[in-house]
Amino acid sequence: MLNPVTDLDAHVKCVCAGASAYGAVPAILTAGGNGDNTKITGQYFDRAGYDSMVLAIAAFANLTNTKLLTFAVEMVESDDHSTWSSPAEVVQAATTLLIATSSTVFWGSTQIAVDLKSRKKYVRFDITPNLDASGTDTALWTAVGVLGGAQILPAV
Repeated sequence: MLNPVTDLDAHVKCVCAGASAYGAVPAILTAGGNGDNTKITGQYFDRAGYDSMVLAIAAFANLTNTKLLTFAVEMVESDDHSTWSSPAEVVQAATTLLIATSSTVFWGSTQIAVDLKSRKKYVRFDITPNLDASGTDTALWTAVGVLGGAQILPAV
């Protein structure tokens, strides 16, 4: 028998959902520059056999005082990982992940719950990071999907 308190790995599956990039190359975002306020097409994954997930976005940034790092998240789905739903569904219009106060170097994370019960086999998140300063702020980020509600245990 699986013990959910100690056997978390038997109940979830993690997938890469996206990361800071431009031109399909991992990159440091610069405010007002490459990758900033630009939608990043995430990595699709097979969600079959899972009913829910948490999309976790983690970031490390160097921010000017009072400036923000925000993310907007959209989701598309597909039966064949080739033809994607349109228009994309807004999952999170914009959420502030980091806000500069007295320091300049920050790291943080946010998580978004997603119900997968009625979704197609393949899911993808398109993520738009936005540094609201101009020219000096930088950031790295990554998004990971933690699939849960496995229909078969242990999860694979």
